[in-house]
Amino acid sequence: MAFQLAFMNGLNHPFSKNDEAAGQKWLHSFLRRHQELSLRKPQSTSMARIRGFNQENVIKFFDIYEPLMNIINHSLNRLYNCDERDLTVIQHKVNKLVSLKGKRQVGTVSSAERGSLVTGVT
Repeated sequence: MAFQLAFMNGLNHPFSKNDEAAGQKWLHSFLRRHQELSLRKPQSTSMARIRGFNQENVIKFFDIYEPLMNIINHSLNRLYNCDERDLTVIQHKVNKLVSLKGKRQVGTVSSAERGSLVTGVT
């Protein structure tokens, strides 16, 4: 992006015209000048998952959840927690991106969930 900005504005730059990229040295200098930024690995989220989390689906969830809570009379000893973890059987490299320091989650949209998925419930 730095190369494109310099090229489009006709600025003199030390960037590689063959790679059309700024390079590691420039990136490290940029991050040193902007202490509030850091390189982070984003957490991929598929577009289908993003579309599925909407107001209508959240309302449907609570329409089911609230009557069930009334059945158990909000008794915490009858309420159990379940944790789900999904593991893909294919490995994929996630490129780092520049983000504000201190931000808890950094996400990116992936085009699709590929390969097989193994789900573990504990």
